[in-house]
Amino acid sequence: MNVAQARRNVERQIARNPTNIVIKRTQEVDDGAGGSYRETVELPAQTVRIFMSSMQAQTVSKVGGQIQTQRWGLLATWDADIATGDEFQVREWVFLSPTFPVYAIILTGEVDGRRFTVRTVSPASTDGAVTAIHADLEEVS
Repeated sequence: MNVAQARRNVERQIARNPTNIVIKRTQEVDDGAGGSYRETVELPAQTVRIFMSSMQAQTVSKVGGQIQTQRWGLLATWDADIATGDEFQVREWVFLSPTFPVYAIILTGEVDGRRFTVRTVSPASTDGAVTAIHADLEEVS
């Protein structure tokens, strides 16, 4: 498979279940006087595919009690601007459920409002060229 074909395959996968996200990135900015300050910038909207990467909920016990977490993943095109530590909120979501013989569309809509932090970013490559961006997500509340 060549690079162009691999990139088209990723675009098709995203188009099967797209989600538009606006990433908020916190970065260090030089203040010009030998110090720095933290600034949050909002990046332009990007279309990605968000998916549950594990169907098993993991129970985490902490001092304050127990919580259940799901593992989430993200697939983006090769030129997406996504970095570890980025945050975004999903306000409108369309799920294609693979549990039915024919894919069913389930709208969760505005009510969802899930927030995610990017934990890791892993570029995928073909013949040495990046063809997709894979990321592990953590749902935050």
